[in-house]
Amino acid sequence: MKLYQQLALFAGIVLATIGTARTTLGQSATEPAVTLDNGSIVQLCASCSPRQLRLAVSAKKGLRIKKSKSGQEDPKVIEVSYGNVRDAQLASAFTASWELSQCGIPQALLIKVDDTIRKAGNYDLVLNLQPKTAPASPRLKLQIVHAAAKLELPDKLLVDQTEYWPFYSAIDKMRFDLRETTYASDVVSVGLSSGPSMQGTEMVTGKLAIDVSPPSSTQPFAIAGQTRTLNYDLSGSFPLGVVSGSVRFMAPELSDPALLNFEVRSHLTKWYVLLAIIGGLFLSWYLKVYLHNRIELADAVSKAATLLDKVQADWNAHHDQPFRDALTPTMAALGEAINDHDAAAIGTQMTLLDAAWRGALQTFAGQIQEATTALDEIRKITDSAWILPPTALEILNQAKDSPDGIVDVADIQKDLARKDAHSAADDVVLLRQRLAEELRLSGIVWHENAIQYLRSLAEARAGIPASALSQFAPELEKNDQQLNSMKPEQLVAAPAATVIIQFLRDFEGEYRVASQLLRELALRIAREWTEFAKILNLTQQDVAGSQQLLRLKAALDGFCRGLGAAVSEPHAASERLQEDLEELQEGWRAGLIHLAQGFQVPTLDGLIQHQDFLGAAQQIASAREHADRNVALTGDEQEVKEEVPSWPALGAGSSSSLSVISSPLQFVGIPNPLSGLHFQSLRDLRAAKSKQTLMVGALIVLWAYGFYSRSFGGTWSDVSTIFFAAFGLDITLDALLSKIAPKSS
Repeated sequence: MKLYQQLALFAGIVLATIGTARTTLGQSATEPAVTLDNGSIVQLCASCSPRQLRLAVSAKKGLRIKKSKSGQEDPKVIEVSYGNVRDAQLASAFTASWELSQCGIPQALLIKVDDTIRKAGNYDLVLNLQPKTAPASPRLKLQIVHAAAKLELPDKLLVDQTEYWPFYSAIDKMRFDLRETTYASDVVSVGLSSGPSMQGTEMVTGKLAIDVSPPSSTQPFAIAGQTRTLNYDLSGSFPLGVVSGSVRFMAPELSDPALLNFEVRSHLTKWYVLLAIIGGLFLSWYLKVYLHNRIELADAVSKAATLLDKVQADWNAHHDQPFRDALTPTMAALGEAINDHDAAAIGTQMTLLDAAWRGALQTFAGQIQEATTALDEIRKITDSAWILPPTALEILNQAKDSPDGIVDVADIQKDLARKDAHSAADDVVLLRQRLAEELRLSGIVWHENAIQYLRSLAEARAGIPASALSQFAPELEKNDQQLNSMKPEQLVAAPAATVIIQFLRDFEGEYRVASQLLRELALRIAREWTEFAKILNLTQQDVAGSQQLLRLKAALDGFCRGLGAAVSEPHAASERLQEDLEELQEGWRAGLIHLAQGFQVPTLDGLIQHQDFLGAAQQIASAREHADRNVALTGDEQEVKEEVPSWPALGAGSSSSLSVISSPLQFVGIPNPLSGLHFQSLRDLRAAKSKQTLMVGALIVLWAYGFYSRSFGGTWSDVSTIFFAAFGLDITLDALLSKIAPKSS
C-alpha cells in the first residue's frame, strides 16, 4: 500500500512536469529565438559608410549558431515592405548576418542596406533567423526608418544683367548656398524641374541653368546638415525688364520637392539716357534746320496731293464719262506743276482743279435719282446725327460701310444700280437684323455699365463733396425711370425701321440723362471749388504758389473731365473710379492741411473724412479770423480784388439732329472752295534756329539726364520715352517761340 502511494505521487509529479514543459514549449514556439534589446524600430544612419546597422540582441537559452567550414548560418531577409506595399525586389537590398560570441551565441544582428535604398520612409523587414536548421521558427519583425531630407534654399535668387547693347552683357549673380537642414539624411543626387519664366503675363525662353553634380564621385549631392555652394548661369533669352521663374529640386530622399524662386532683372546701361537725349535733339535739329529749305515746296505738294487724292477718289468712284472728262485736263495740269516743282503754278492749278471738281460734282448730283423707300428707311437709322456712345455710333457707321462679305448700305446701292430689287430687299432684311442685334447688345452693355458707374458715384465715400453727393443721389433716383427707358426685347428677328429708331431714341434719351447727371455733378463740384476759394479768399496767385492747391486743382480738373468722358466709356470709368476718388480725396486733404498750417482746427480731420470740405474751409477761415482779430485795417490799405481760380468750361453738350436722308443726293458731298494758298519761305531764320537748338539742347541735356538717370528702368520703352521727350521739348519750344516772336517785334 505504501509502495502504491509512492508510485501514484511520482506519476503525478511526472504529469505536472510534462504539462509545464508543454506550456513552455507552446509559448516559445510563437516567439523569435532572439529579441532586440532596444526595440524593433531603428533609424538608418545619415552618412554611415558602409550603410550597416548593428542591433544588439538577447538570445534565448540554449540558442547556438553552428559554424562550419563554409561559414556560419546567418538570418535571411524573406520579406520587405515599404509602407503597406510589399515589393519582392526590396528583399535583395537588405542583407542580415550574426555577430557571434566565441561559443556561438548571437550578440548582435547586422543589417547591411544597399545604396539603392534612397527613398525616405519606413521599411518593414521580416527575417528567418535560422533558415537552414529551423526554417519554420518564428520570424523576427524589424522596421528600418529612412529619415527624409530637407533642402534649405534662398527665398529668392536675384540676378542683375546690365546690357551694353549691341556689344556685351554684364551679369551680377547672387551667391547660391544650399543646406540640408534635418541632419538625418544625405541627398545623393537631385533632378531639376524648371517652371515657366514670366515677364508680367508673357512667357520668355530664359531659364536658370544650375550645376547639380555631386562635389566628387564619392560624395553625395548634399551631406546631411552641411552647406554647399552651387554654380549656376543663365540660359536662353531674357528680355529687358524683370523676369521671374522657379526651379524645383527633386530627389528620393526629399518628402516634397524644394522650390527655388529666381528673378532676373535685365536693363540697359544708363549711358543710353545720354544717347537718347542726343538722338532726340539731333532729330529735332534735322527737322527744323536741314529740312526747312524743303518745307515751302513740300507744303504746296502736300496740299496738292491731298486734293488730287480726293479728286482721284471721286474720279474712280464715278464711271460717268462727262464727269471724268471735266476733271482729267486739270488733274494732268496739276500733276505737271508738281513735277516742275513750281509752288506758284501748283497753287494756280489747285484753284482751277478745285473749281472743276465742285462743278462736276454739282452736275453729277442732279443725275442721281434712283432710291427706294426701304433704303431711305435704313438711312434714317444710319445717317441721322444720333447722340450715342461711340460703340453704338460705330455700329451705325459700319452699317454704311462694312468689310466685304457683310451687307451694308453700299451693297444695297449696288443692287439698286443693277436694278436687282429682289437682292436689295433681301439685303435690307439682313441689314436690319444685324443692326437690331448689335444695337441691342450695345445698349444692354452700355446701360449696365452706366448704371453701375452712376450708382458708384452716388455711394462714393471719398473725393466728392458731401453737398454735391446729397444733390446727386436724389437726382439719380428721380431719373431712374428715364434711365431705364430702353426696351432691348423689342429688337427681335428683323424689326421694322421704326422700332429700331424708337429704340435709338430711347437709347439716346438714357445717354442724354446720364450725360446731364454727370454734367450737373461736375458743375456742383466746380461750384464747391468756387465757394471754397471764396471762403478762404484764395486768389490765382495763392493757388499758383501752393503745390498742394495746384495738386487739388489738377485733381478736380481731371475728375471733372473724367465725368465728361465717362458717359461714352462707363466701363473704363468704373474701373478707375476708386483710384480717381482716392486721388481727389488726397488732394482735398493735402490742400486743407496746407491751408490750416499755423492754426488750431481740431475738427479738420473729421470734416475731411465726412467730405465736408466747405465746412473744413469755414473752420480754417474762422481760425484765421480769430488769429487776426487784433489786426485793424487802415484806410490807406488798398482793397484786394478777389480772384477765384478759373474752372474749365463744361460744355452743355450738342443736341441731336435726327434729320433723315431721304434721297441719294445726300451722298454727294460738295467740297468748300479752297482758301487762298500762301507758301512763305523762312530761310532767313535758319541760322537763328541752329543756335536755338544748341542752346535749348544744352539745357535739356542737363535737366533730362539729371531727372531720368534716377528713374531710368533700362528698357527700350524708357529709352524711347527719353528720346521723344528731348525731341518733343525742343519742337514745342520752337513752336512757342514762333508764336511769341511776332508780338515782341
